[in-house]
Amino acid sequence: MPKEAKNQVLVNIYMNTNLFNAILMTIGIYIIWMDFALFVDLSRSHHLINTTTSHYSVFRPLTIKILIQGPTNHYIDGPLSHATLYFTNIAAYLSGDGISVSSVFVAGLASKCISNIGSLKIRHLGVLLYKVRDYLDALDGDVARYHCKETRACINIQHLYGEFQNTSRLPSRPLAKHPTLKVPYEILNKRFRATQKVLDREVCQITPSLGLEVDLSTNVSTAMETLTFLEEKLKSLQAKSSEASEDELSAAQNCLKRVEHLTEGCSTGDIPSDSWKKVRLDRMLVEYFLRSGFYQTAIKLADSGNHILLTNMTSIIIFNIYNRDITDLTNIHLFLVAKEVEDDLALKDVTKCLAWCHDNKSKLRKMKSTLEFDMRLQEFIELIKKNKKMDAIRHARKHLATEDQEQLSTVQRAMALLVFPTDTIISPYLALQVGLSALKTPMCYRSVKERNTECPVCEPCLNNLAKNLPNAHCSHSRLICHITGTPLNEHNPPLMLPNGYVYGEQALVKMADENDGQVICPRTKEIYPFRDCEKVYVIVIHAKLRNGTLNFVPSKTKMIKN
Repeated sequence: MPKEAKNQVLVNIYMNTNLFNAILMTIGIYIIWMDFALFVDLSRSHHLINTTTSHYSVFRPLTIKILIQGPTNHYIDGPLSHATLYFTNIAAYLSGDGISVSSVFVAGLASKCISNIGSLKIRHLGVLLYKVRDYLDALDGDVARYHCKETRACINIQHLYGEFQNTSRLPSRPLAKHPTLKVPYEILNKRFRATQKVLDREVCQITPSLGLEVDLSTNVSTAMETLTFLEEKLKSLQAKSSEASEDELSAAQNCLKRVEHLTEGCSTGDIPSDSWKKVRLDRMLVEYFLRSGFYQTAIKLADSGNHILLTNMTSIIIFNIYNRDITDLTNIHLFLVAKEVEDDLALKDVTKCLAWCHDNKSKLRKMKSTLEFDMRLQEFIELIKKNKKMDAIRHARKHLATEDQEQLSTVQRAMALLVFPTDTIISPYLALQVGLSALKTPMCYRSVKERNTECPVCEPCLNNLAKNLPNAHCSHSRLICHITGTPLNEHNPPLMLPNGYVYGEQALVKMADENDGQVICPRTKEIYPFRDCEKVYVIVIHAKLRNGTLNFVPSKTKMIKN
């Protein structure tokens, strides 16, 4: 090769190497910049979004699934998708469905190009088209999420760990408002109905007195008594009306405060204010503390609008951020009532629980709850424990008379407590139960003729007691002679009579010696010569699973009847 040609080749290699290094360095700088931009976006995720500022991001609205499955795709797809999404605002025809159809068309065209054997360039074009198809396949979901404002898929990358964008339009918000308004409304409805019942009862008592005004001129003393009675009833009606009106007004004001609170969060635009979000967070914390049993912590947080800092699993530090009482926005009073009921139940007192059941009788009836029945039954048990059996019987007649079959069976079991004294020792009954279970077999519940007379469980008095107990664990079957009750084994082999019944050899030999070689079947009373008895053998029948079918190994032995 000439010297000039060698120099030209070296120059080309050198230039290509520099070009390659420049391209590699450019790609490296681009990737580092994209990583830094992604870090900045993630570091801003804790900032709350408002409607006055718009944070620009070069990334498409990636989902967590895309970040996990293709963490490097955002280097290329991010800027392209970001620009394309803004372009779809102008070109409305670029919908998610349209892009999906286009991706299918491009995929078909790519497969045609890749399958072309004649041209390498066409196959290269097919590979590029397939990469375009991958981009379109990812873009259709991005466009759909970008234009959809009512699903949780609309999450920008900077909000993965912060607030949702357009949270006021998410379906979770009405779900969060539901318990906030449901409880005070139910309380208002309950007080209204209670007031209506009280006033109707008072009016029914006053109405007969108003009908006596025609007789006021007949007798002065009767007229004075009637007017005095009427005055007392009217004063009582006025007092109860005022008290009921105050209760209803208090419940209505509580509803109004909660509506105003929710309206405040929805009237400031798409994104609520920071203070409203803090109040909402405190409400959720109060609800969590109440459900977890931290009543004092919940009360302190609700009273002063404090903020809770959890330093570890056991200590709680409270520091004040803003002074706002949120007691009216929580359901602390309901949980405190429940706490009082729980404390009384822990002290074996059901009075407050029964009072609560009486106040909420209609709701419990709709729910088909058995809480009141359970409390009445517990009252019966507590009277038995105090050895007040007559009071327990009167209590059962008054409160436990029911037509429900399930409750009736429970009451019948509870009535057994009247038979046993309070100082009854349970250990002998437990020992008897364990002993019956250790001896119980399926043979104990066959016909009376097939039962073993020597078995305690086969006795009629104990047979019913052991009916619901589990059977004894027997890994090996034991054959017992029906005549002598001894086991059938190699020392006492089983013999079968012509009628099919099997007995021990020792019993049949003894019977034949006493009856001149004749044996009598104790079950059928049939008589046979001893020489007609056949010796039988007991074997284990194994089963094998072949081709999904259970096959038994064939055996030449006879099936014996015992």
